Amino acid sequence: MYFTTQKNYWQYLRRMRSAPPSSTRGSDARRGTFSAALEQAEQLYVAASRVDMESKPILLYYGIYQAGRAIAAVNPDAAAPWQLQGHGLKAPGLSERDRTERVLRANLLDGVIRGTGRAHEAFPNIAKILNSPDLTCEVQLGDLVALLDESRTRTKTQEGVFFTPLKDKPAPLGVSIETVSAANGLDIVSLYGFPQSILKAANFTNEVSNYLRLYFPQFSEDWTVHGVNGHNSIGRRGWVSVTRRVVHEVSADLFKSYDPEVAQLEKELRVRRPYYSFDSITEPTLPDQGKSVHRLCLWWAILFQLSMVARYAPNAWTDDLNVDLSALAVGLEQLLELSLEEVPRIVVEVVEGIEGEVE
Repeated sequence: MYFTTQKNYWQYLRRMRSAPPSSTRGSDARRGTFSAALEQAEQLYVAASRVDMESKPILLYYGIYQAGRAIAAVNPDAAAPWQLQGHGLKAPGLSERDRTERVLRANLLDGVIRGTGRAHEAFPNIAKILNSPDLTCEVQLGDLVALLDESRTRTKTQEGVFFTPLKDKPAPLGVSIETVSAANGLDIVSLYGFPQSILKAANFTNEVSNYLRLYFPQFSEDWTVHGVNGHNSIGRRGWVSVTRRVVHEVSADLFKSYDPEVAQLEKELRVRRPYYSFDSITEPTLPDQGKSVHRLCLWWAILFQLSMVARYAPNAWTDDLNVDLSALAVGLEQLLELSLEEVPRIVVEVVEGIEGEVE
């Protein structure tokens, strides 16, 4: 489902409230929570769109929390807790109030987030529903923000759309499936969006291989990096080809709108097509997390951390928003504005996906 504005997504969610997912049938409490929580989520996001950056992350976080409450209410797993309690996340750098200002002034993006792992709390509950890691292995805010950054797959600059210091952190890669062949048993996939520091390395094929092994386990050791067209060179926009030998009964027809061989390979490589683009991407897995973080969980954790900073270290937060003094200011503005658009869209996708599972 794709609309042009966040208002359209909220309107779509409003329509769902009169005919909620079938998993709420037989439970007035679940249905009531689904409807009321979505109403609050929408109101909080509308309010967030009207306030300045100093308060925006607080409203955005509680908005996504209430959207999560609605998602938990329609979880088809009847045995799972659905009445969310607590945050399920901690910001260890903010636990000692007397150290708050000093810690945050060092670097906002280095702030640490850690999941509590308590299943009845909000974030672990939603993470389980979405098959996403619950972040009990702590992670830095900058690592999570980089995972949102698909700019390397859309621009030639290779600079992070949010913050230049994140340009070498793992981020989504653009994917193009070139060949799925039964004749020679060869799969050829082109990837782009690697950090420039890797592409400029003297032996970039080794560097690309190591990068894929570390952050993209979907490209197992069966895949070999060849540069472009089998040569040790880099193509336009930093294209790099990877290949593997595999037995196919039939070759894929890449000109068909749907081919089962291509669909199977896309599933294996965790390929998805963003709503704004015809290009496909594959997402990285952070070390110690075990699997890719779902995009709703990314926004949840990011907005949690930023809301904590805004509430408990307002002086430091205001300084970070000062465009005359802070290199992070414009990136923070872009990040929070993007969340206004992205979160309701993702909520629609999640609720529709749950309904599809039930059917």
